[in-house]
Amino acid sequence: MRKYILFIVFLLLIPIYLWATDGVNTVEHPAKVNSVATPDKVSGVSGLAAGNGGPEISDDFSSDTSADYDVEAGGLTIAGGVASGSSWANSVIRHETAITSANMYAQADCINNGATGDYSGVMIREADDDSDKYKTWISAGNLKLYDGNSDLVRTYDGSYGNGPYTIKLSASGSSNVAVKVYVDDVLRIDATDSQGSPPSALYAGFIITRGYGNGAMTIDNFEASAL
Repeated sequence: MRKYILFIVFLLLIPIYLWATDGVNTVEHPAKVNSVATPDKVSGVSGLAAGNGGPEISDDFSSDTSADYDVEAGGLTIAGGVASGSSWANSVIRHETAITSANMYAQADCINNGATGDYSGVMIREADDDSDKYKTWISAGNLKLYDGNSDLVRTYDGSYGNGPYTIKLSASGSSNVAVKVYVDDVLRIDATDSQGSPPSALYAGFIITRGYGNGAMTIDNFEASAL
């Protein structure tokens, strides 16, 4: 009889035990997170590479950069944030950096005084011995374009004052060269040079002539580059 009673008690205790231990040791381990590290940001060049996005030559004359130029005639003075030439002289000044292509342009802010013999302008495709080039300037109110041998001559009567004017000269092609001159971003001369041997060198520079009234012709913000 005693054994029978103990057996009954045992059967009654089993459900109580199971209820009391329900959920014990059933906590699930959290799933491992794939911790892929975020790669470090690359200090790279976005879009145009530094030093490659702007013009190949750029000079605002805020410091004395005269060592970067070859003075082929006259003289060069850089002071007060501008470039000027010799008194009573025609100054031809070429930058010593060769542009990477003969398809090029040059531009600058140019001052003239309205006199026929006093002007400033830019030149491109200039030979290192100054034997040939394209050149442009404003003189006595007119915009002028020449090649080195004066075989290509164009004039635009813009009734220009003293300025400054931003003059841009470009050339593209090896024969039937397209030569364009802009004043303050407006195309004023659009010419084609079809001579047998058009200028093709890779240098650019500027011209400052003080041969008539010896006016204070100046150049500022000179730049040149491949098109």
